[in-house]
Amino acid sequence: MDPTSNASNASNASNASNASNASNTSNAGPEYDLLVKCAVLGDTGVGKSSLLAHHLQGCLAATPAGTVGLEFNTRLVTAKSGRTVKFQVWDTSGDEKYRQVLTSFLRDAQVIIIVFDMSCTKSFKNLGYWFDFLPRQNGKTVFVLVGNKSDLPCAIYEHDAEQFAMIHDAIFISTSAVTGQNVSKIFDIAAAQILKTKPMSFASQPNTITAKQNCYLLGCCKIL
Repeated sequence: MDPTSNASNASNASNASNASNASNTSNAGPEYDLLVKCAVLGDTGVGKSSLLAHHLQGCLAATPAGTVGLEFNTRLVTAKSGRTVKFQVWDTSGDEKYRQVLTSFLRDAQVIIIVFDMSCTKSFKNLGYWFDFLPRQNGKTVFVLVGNKSDLPCAIYEHDAEQFAMIHDAIFISTSAVTGQNVSKIFDIAAAQILKTKPMSFASQPNTITAKQNCYLLGCCKIL
């Protein structure tokens, strides 16, 4: 058999395989069924960034630092139904100087997570401000109330937090960014709830939300 012919056949086979792989890649759909904008709010120091770091890295950040303006990252969560939700997570600063511009930023958020410190009475009392501050979207927004630092001596009873959440149409969960208690459940709960409010047709045409479209409001944004 002609060696030149063998080389030519091998080359053609390789090219065909590469073309097939490229075609499969280009025809592949998105890695998710639903794209969701999610904002994380709460007083400074309640552990918002630590919760997100634990969820992303599986452990508490060695030197957790306060958020300046906004930090952005993503989460993929597969619900029990088998559908996958991609969360575009915006970790916001609790600093008062950023709160005015957050109103416009939050207007199109589909999931809002409000975090307070279970060991700090003041952060629980300030929840009233945060819920009054939030825009309401005709019941379409999913609210998750997170009581963080449950590993510390609690100043707030879970029953009181659950009652507060019920009054404000939110779902309550207690967590610890130190031990990892219930950290992953925050986005599991959010995914389950948002999928209840969105028909299948919506999932096939996910919204496109970019960092540039939102961070101009605050003038600063850290993309993780």
